[in-house]
Amino acid sequence: MLKDLSQYIVTKLISYGIVNESEKDIYCYGYEFLFNKIIIVMIAILLGYILNIISEITVFLISFGGLRQYTGGIHMRTPCRCMLFSVFFVLISGLIIKFLLPIFFLKEILVLWGICIYIILKTAPINTLNKKLDQLEYLVYRKRMIIVIIIEVLFSVIMYILNKKMIVLTIFVSNIFVAIALIAGRIAYYKTKIINMDS
Repeated sequence: MLKDLSQYIVTKLISYGIVNESEKDIYCYGYEFLFNKIIIVMIAILLGYILNIISEITVFLISFGGLRQYTGGIHMRTPCRCMLFSVFFVLISGLIIKFLLPIFFLKEILVLWGICIYIILKTAPINTLNKKLDQLEYLVYRKRMIIVIIIEVLFSVIMYILNKKMIVLTIFVSNIFVAIALIAGRIAYYKTKIINMDS
């Protein structure tokens, strides 16, 4: 359905002379990706509203999305799977934050957060079979990723000083999920690479 909608829009853009025919596939992919993300965010916010965790989910989406776009990680094979897994993980993160907030332990969080940031810095950005980064892309993504991490950590320190523990905890949980996505992405990449070598 999203693919059909994307193709319809791009066909109209081509007929109006806004997009070149040679760029049709790129634009179709871009629109499908955009619609997929919009649906994920809308469903996540709706579920957040229903479960009274909209603040947690909103902060998570911003923190996770801001970092994940530069780190890479596991990718689902179809847009539908991507949507289902994304909504599931956003919902789980919101619930984790809601239930961890009353038992906020700074020392334990700092240790785990340090481990997560170490994993992110050690492994990211990573290649996928669909998108292999050249040297320049790798350096640009890595630099942007480090900037995002620094911003998130500094912002968390300020929020902790202002006693906004929910925001600190949410950024921490989002970093956990980025680290998990990186580990899963690395495993999937090498597993697929080995399978392709054997065949």
